[in-house]
Amino acid sequence: MYKLHTLQQDKLLSLPARRGAEVSVEAGAIWFTLDGRDVVLRSGQSCQLEADATLLIESFSYSSFRLAEPAAPGWIKMLLNLPGRFSRGRRAARPINITGSVKA
Repeated sequence: MYKLHTLQQDKLLSLPARRGAEVSVEAGAIWFTLDGRDVVLRSGQSCQLEADATLLIESFSYSSFRLAEPAAPGWIKMLLNLPGRFSRGRRAARPINITGSVKA
């Protein structure tokens, strides 16, 4: 899931982000500090976070960017353990013929 953000020139925005999140710029240019190093992203560029962080993002010009958070940890495992539709142990449906009777 992602959220699109816009910033006017020289404005700041503080955003919490989880490990694995991706910041991608659609228009303009943004700047933030990540793990002690400055990151500048321009339109079409992106950066994936290697750790949880609070990003303080500044724009050089009117900018729009996406912050795409990774999937919630374990949600796929939870779905796979549900009985029925997502269960790993579910047997495949047997094919049927045109008359609707089940093939053996």
